Amino acid sequence: MQCSKGGSMHHTLEKAMRQSQEMGKHLAQRIERAWRWLHYTPIVHLTTRHQADVVKHLQALRGHDRFLRFGHAATDAQIERYVEGIRWEQDQVYGIYDYKERLLAMAHLAELGPLHGEPAAEFGVSVRKGARGKGLGARLFAHAVAHARNHGIAWLCIHALNENKPMLSIARHAGARFERHGTETEGFLHVEKGPALGRFTEGLMHLFARTEYEVIHEVHHVQQWLALVDEVRNGVRQGRHRSAS
Repeated sequence: MQCSKGGSMHHTLEKAMRQSQEMGKHLAQRIERAWRWLHYTPIVHLTTRHQADVVKHLQALRGHDRFLRFGHAATDAQIERYVEGIRWEQDQVYGIYDYKERLLAMAHLAELGPLHGEPAAEFGVSVRKGARGKGLGARLFAHAVAHARNHGIAWLCIHALNENKPMLSIARHAGARFERHGTETEGFLHVEKGPALGRFTEGLMHLFARTEYEVIHEVHHVQQWLALVDEVRNGVRQGRHRSAS
């Protein structure tokens, strides 16, 4: 009699978890479908909160990709030091995530000293291997140009190897001029100051992007919770089988 009650309790618990899991999975799938349908991923302003994501993203670059991004084959330790050296309160760091909360692309806009007597900043970008060819680098560069225009940064500088065709192509299409020095190329884009309303618009876009990122974050947590429920459910099933034997 006791075994029968135990089996009934196991069955009820498993049924409840299965229903909960199915409801959660349905919700996650609906959000994922909506995300894919929108076909849009916002540009998020990254802070120290995202530092681990930036390290993981850059360390995922392999061999030649690291060479193109840093000008040398940076080690994992060097990448960690680079990220630790980012002046998060002063520089601008942007990223694009997918609905699985993976950092697909990130850009670093670092303030420099004056160039021709005007404020200047250096732009660097990297894109995850599987996300290339989708215009993410160009979007981040356009975002950096808009920030420069809104904040009185007159020059954007690009330092790249001659073989870094994607980066040079992005800058060329924006109207940058180039100076070649051996195996390296420097690009300079003069940015005209934008209207006063530009800062307000940029602030709204940052707020929207932060909200969208929080949606991604919650979906990722739902997926983790579903995996945990599935694990517990399997444990309950195994316990029921053991009690029945």
